[in-house]
Amino acid sequence: MSRSSRRLRRANNELVRQVGPIDWDALTNITWYLRSSKLTNMQQELVRRDIITMVIDGERRGQTAKNVLGEDYQAFCDEIIAAVPHASLKRRFLGHLGVLFAVLAFECGCLLLAGLIRGGVDSTLPMLVFSLGTIIQYAIFITLVIVLVRQLTRHVFDMFGRGRWSRRKIVTWVGYGVGLMIASGFSLFFREPVIRIHVLIGVIIFVGVVVIALAIDFLED
Repeated sequence: MSRSSRRLRRANNELVRQVGPIDWDALTNITWYLRSSKLTNMQQELVRRDIITMVIDGERRGQTAKNVLGEDYQAFCDEIIAAVPHASLKRRFLGHLGVLFAVLAFECGCLLLAGLIRGGVDSTLPMLVFSLGTIIQYAIFITLVIVLVRQLTRHVFDMFGRGRWSRRKIVTWVGYGVGLMIASGFSLFFREPVIRIHVLIGVIIFVGVVVIALAIDFLED
C-alpha cells in the first residue's frame, strides 16, 4: 500500500469516529465489502471517505445510514464500485499475490515458532525438524484462511448483516471447522520427519517472505 493510501486510511479511521454507534456495524460491513472489490487501495479509501462523509452529514440531519444509503447496502456499494474505473489486471494480480504472501508470512512465523518449541523439547536445535503432517496441516491452514477471508468479505452482508443463521453462514463455519479437523488429523497421523533445516535458514526464509509481502503491499497502488 502506498504512503498516500496509508495516510488516507488513517484519516478515514479518524473520520469514522464521528459516526454514531448506531451506524458503526453498517460502515464496518461496507468497509469489508469494499476490500473484496477490484478497486485499488486508494480507490477503496476514496469511496470509503465519501460514504463516511455522507453518513455523518445524514446523522446531522437526524438520519441513519439506512436513510442515507438505502436498505440494501450491497446494492449501494455495487452501484458505486461499477462507476469507478476498475484496477488493471496487473494490480488485481498484485492484490491476490499480496494476500497470499501476507498469509504465508504469518504461517511461516507460526511454523518457525512451533519448530523452535519442538526443537527445544526434542533437543534437536539448532536444527528445525518438520513432519509431513505438519507441512500438510499448514498448507491446509493457508488455504482455509484465504478462502475464509474471501468468503467473509465478499458476503459480509449475508454473514453479519442479515439473518443470524443464514445458510451461507452455516455452510461457511461448518466447512471451516471440518477443514481444521482434517488439518489436525494430518498432523496427528503423519509424524515422520521430512524436512530438516538450520534455524538460521528458517529465519532467513521467514524474513524473506515478510519482505516480499511488504514489497507487494507497497507496489499495489
